[in-house]
Amino acid sequence: KGIDNTDHLGGYYFCATVPTAAENGSVSFLLRNLNGLIQFNVTVPDVATYTEMSLVTDANLFPVEGYYNLKELNDTDLSKETYSAIIPTKMSSRITLKLEGVTTTSENQVIKAYMMTAPFDITGHAYKLVLKNSEGGFYTADLSAKTHYVRRNGNRSVTATVKASEGYNIGVDEWGNGDSIDGDAE
Repeated sequence: KGIDNTDHLGGYYFCATVPTAAENGSVSFLLRNLNGLIQFNVTVPDVATYTEMSLVTDANLFPVEGYYNLKELNDTDLSKETYSAIIPTKMSSRITLKLEGVTTTSENQVIKAYMMTAPFDITGHAYKLVLKNSEGGFYTADLSAKTHYVRRNGNRSVTATVKASEGYNIGVDEWGNGDSIDGDAE
């Protein structure tokens, strides 16, 4: 719970390996991560309790439901950073990390939070980081000039300074229209 805690990630760190057969009484295999990790480093202007942090884009580009296709895994595919064994069945324009116990004690404090996510690529699309506080206030940062993807087995760092905002509309009309990827920053 609080700022800069990764305890919640373990339940979302999915790995796979290709099918193997025993040789001389032993089995060798290499587990490979199937998800990507985003580390947020967000400078916030106000002392407040923050409850949600989202990435919002102008189209349904984030996989939020799906399944792993493990039947056709092979070492060639698994060795590629861009390969995704995740077959999305539902996409969203927003992915949200629910924050718990994230209260700043000074102005311009940095909040560190971590989100495990399915790989995605939003190249060519506008996107923002949106932070919500417990009083219903919004803070946003335009990330359109930043890196536009999260790769499997890769870590992506998002560094931003948010500003107070009346809203965050870039193709999403209401806060409740997005999807949460189950998992809280603690």
